[in-house]
Amino acid sequence: MMNKHTMINFAKRVYFAFWWRAHTVKSFLIKKKEIDRLVFTFGGRNDNWPTVGRSLYKEHKIFRRVIQNCDDILTEHGGTEIRSYFEGEVNPHIFEDESKFTCITAIQLATVDLYNSNGIYPNAVMGVSMGEPAAAYAAGALTLKEALKISLSYMTLYKVERMQYAFVFLNLNFNEALDFCKRSPVWAEIIYEDSPQAQLIACDKDDIDQLKQFFLVEGMAFNFAAEKTFIPYHTSRIRLQHKLLYKYYEDIEPKPLKCDYYSPTLGKMIPGNIVLDREYWYNLVCLPVLFAKTLQAVLNDGYKTFLQIGPPAISERQFNAVCKPVEIKVFNSMQSESVEIANHNLLQKQLTKIKFERSYLIDDEIITLTNFKQTFNIYNDPSPLSFEYLRKYGAVHFLPAHTAWLVLGYNEVEYILKQPQIFSSSILKDYDPILLGADPETHKIIRNLLQPLFSPEVISELAQFTAVTAQQLLDLIFQQDNFDMVKDYSDPLSLLVLCNFFGLSSENAERMLNFTGKDYQNMLYWQRLQEFFETEFLICELHKQDCLWGKLRQLVINNEFILSDATSLLRIIWTAGMATTSALISSAIYITLTEPALADQLMDDEKQIGRFIEECLRLQTPITAVHRIATQEVILQEQTIPAGSTLMLNLRSAMTDPDHYTEPERFSLTRPAKRHLAFGAGIHQCIGMGMARAEARGAIQTLLTRLPDLKKYIYTKPEYNKGSDLVIMSSLKLSKKS
Repeated sequence: MMNKHTMINFAKRVYFAFWWRAHTVKSFLIKKKEIDRLVFTFGGRNDNWPTVGRSLYKEHKIFRRVIQNCDDILTEHGGTEIRSYFEGEVNPHIFEDESKFTCITAIQLATVDLYNSNGIYPNAVMGVSMGEPAAAYAAGALTLKEALKISLSYMTLYKVERMQYAFVFLNLNFNEALDFCKRSPVWAEIIYEDSPQAQLIACDKDDIDQLKQFFLVEGMAFNFAAEKTFIPYHTSRIRLQHKLLYKYYEDIEPKPLKCDYYSPTLGKMIPGNIVLDREYWYNLVCLPVLFAKTLQAVLNDGYKTFLQIGPPAISERQFNAVCKPVEIKVFNSMQSESVEIANHNLLQKQLTKIKFERSYLIDDEIITLTNFKQTFNIYNDPSPLSFEYLRKYGAVHFLPAHTAWLVLGYNEVEYILKQPQIFSSSILKDYDPILLGADPETHKIIRNLLQPLFSPEVISELAQFTAVTAQQLLDLIFQQDNFDMVKDYSDPLSLLVLCNFFGLSSENAERMLNFTGKDYQNMLYWQRLQEFFETEFLICELHKQDCLWGKLRQLVINNEFILSDATSLLRIIWTAGMATTSALISSAIYITLTEPALADQLMDDEKQIGRFIEECLRLQTPITAVHRIATQEVILQEQTIPAGSTLMLNLRSAMTDPDHYTEPERFSLTRPAKRHLAFGAGIHQCIGMGMARAEARGAIQTLLTRLPDLKKYIYTKPEYNKGSDLVIMSSLKLSKKS
C-alpha cells in the first residue's frame, strides 16, 4: 500500500498529466491556421495542347461569356476570331498559327474571372512575356479590352517583322551572357533568362555559322532552341515598330495595381497602388524577359503557393532551378494530361480550404482611390498615368505622403500661377531668393533689370551662334560610328550658347569647364559652378561687356547690386539655360527619331518647326512640377485649402488635361494655337523662354539639314535622370547601321 506521502505525489503527477494534456489540446484547438499568400502566374508563348480550355468553355457560363467577349473585342480590333477554336472541330495544328496565341490570353482572362467568381483572388501576380497583360488584368490594372489589345499588339508584329531570327541557349549567367553579346562578331541579344545559369539569345539566322564559329573559339557550349525561326521580340529591334505598337496602348485608362506585381520586364516587384504607364507595355515587347530574377524575388518575399492560370507558365524544371531548397505548392489550373473539369473542381476545393491573406482586389472603386491617395508618392511613381488616374476624380487631391495638395488641372494650375498674393513662391526662397523665391515687388525690380538682356536683338544673335555651333558639332559626330546625342550634341550646344550669352571668352569658358567638369547632373558640378562665379565674378575676362555677366558686374561695382545676389543670379540663369534647354533639345531629337515621317515633314516645311517645338514643350517639359504656399484659406475645386498649405502643381498633367486640349496625348503639328505652361505663367513666367525657343529651333533646324546622315544610324532607348521636379534625358545613343 502507498503511504500518505506517496499518494499525494501520485495525485500530483496525475493532475499534472491531465493538466498538460488539456492545455496541449486547448493550445492546438485555439492555434490559428497559418495564413498563406497566393500568387497567380501567367505564361507567354508556350507549346499548348489543341483542346486547352474547350471543356471549361462548354461547362462554365462565366468562362464561356468571357471568351465570347474576348472574341468580339479581338475581331473589332483586327485580330483573329477565336470562337471557332472552342466551338468547332479540334484542330491539332491550331497553335502553329502564331495569330492564334491571342486565344491563350483569352483563356487566361476567362480563368481569372472563373476563380474570382468563387472567391479566389491573388495576393500577387507574375506574368511571363505575353502573359503579362493577363497578369495586369488579374491585378486590377487593365480592363479585358486593354489586356487583349496589348496581346494583339504582340501578335501584330508577325505581320510586319520577318521570321528570320534564331534562338540559342547559353549556359551562362545573365551578366556573362550580356558580355558575350557585346563581344559577339554579329548582332546578338538576350531575350529570356530561363534560369540563373541559362539564357536564351536571339541572332539573325544568316549569322548562325559565324556565331557557331565564335562559340567554338570561345570554348562555349550552346544549343539552338529549334529549327524554326522567329521574329526578334524582346529585343531592341522591335523599337523600330514604335508607332505601330503605341496605337494599341493609347486608349489605356489608368488604374492602380490592387496587388503586388512581379514584373519580368523589370526583373523586380512593382508594389500595389502603382499605375503602369503606356511605356511599360511598349518595353514589355522590347526588353528581355528576366524570368529567373523575378521568380527569385517572389520567393524572397515569402510566397510559396502558386496557381498557374491557363497553360502552365513555369515548368517543374524552372521551379527546381530557382526554388530549391524552398518548399512550394504549385497548382495548375489546366494540364494537358488531366480532365479539365475534374481538375478545376478539385482545385476549387483545395484552394478554398487554404486560408489566404485578404486580397485588396475585392475592394470597390472608392476604396481603391482612397488607398491609392494614402500611399501615393509622386517621386516614387512619376508615371503620367498615375496623375491621369487621379484627375478622373478631380483636379485637386491631398496626398498624406507629401503633406501637400496635388493640383492636376490646367485651369487650376494656371490660376494659382497667376495669383502670387494668394499662392506664394516663397517656398523656393532658399534655392532662389532673387527671382523665383522673391516677393512680387522685389521680383519686378530684378526682372526689369534683366529684361533688356533677353531682347529680340540678343536672341537673334544667339540664334545665329546656335546654328553655326550646331553645324560644327554635327560635323564631328557624323564622322563617328557611335555617339550619344545628349552628351555629344544637346549638352555641348547648350553649354557653348550659354558661354556666349554670359560673355565668356573661349579661353575662360574652357577654364570654367576644366574646373566644374561637364556632368551638370551631378551636385558637385553645381557646387563648383557657384564657387567659380564667386571667385571669378570681378576678375574674369569677358569677350564683350554688353552681356549678362558684364551688366551684373557693373551694377555691383556701382553699388547698385550686392555681390552674393549677382553670383546667385548667374547660377540660377545658368541652371535654367543649361539643364532645361538641353533637355528640350534632346526630347525634340528623340521625337524626330521615333517619327521619321514627321522629320521629313519638318525638313520639307521649316515653318512647322515652331509648332513642333511648342508641342515638345507641352508634352515633354523637363520641369514637371512647381510648388506654392497658400497665404490664406482658399477653396479650389470644392476643396478647402488651409492657409500655410503646400501645393504641388503638376505641369505635365495640366498640359495633357482633356478639358483643355483635344486628344491631349497626341503629338500634332495642326493643333490649334493654345497657351501652355511649360514656361510657367504670371509674374514668374520664364524670362529666358525666347532664348530657349530660339536655341531649340536652331538645334533642330540644323539637324534636319543633316537628316540623310542621321538616317544612317539606329537609336537605343534613351536614359533619364528623374529628380524631384525635373526629368532630364541623360543619354540617347546612336550607332551606324551595319
